[in-house]
Amino acid sequence: MPALMWFRRDLRLTDHPALLEAMAAGLPVVTTTNVAEGLPDSRGLVRSADDAEGLARETLALLADPAQAEAMAERARAFAREHFSWDALALELERVV
Repeated sequence: MPALMWFRRDLRLTDHPALLEAMAAGLPVVTTTNVAEGLPDSRGLVRSADDAEGLARETLALLADPAQAEAMAERARAFAREHFSWDALALELERVV
C-alpha cells in the first residue's frame, strides 16, 4: 500500500495543490471535511473527519484495509487526471477562450 497522506484543516483544495498532488500520485488521503471541500464526496476520493478521533479512526480504517485504500487512491488518481491534468486544463482553457 502506498504511503498515506494526511492534510491539515488550513489546506483547502482551492487554496493549495497538495491535496490534488497527493491524489494524482495515487496516495490514499485522510483529511478534514473543509480541506476536501469541492470534491464530489459520493465518489469516495478521500476519507475525512473533523476531529482528532475521527481522523485517527479514518486513518486506522485505511491501514486495516489496504485493498480499500488502494481502490480509493486509484479513484482519486483518475479524478485528478480527468479534471486537473495539463490536457484537461488546456481543454478547459480552450472552452472559455
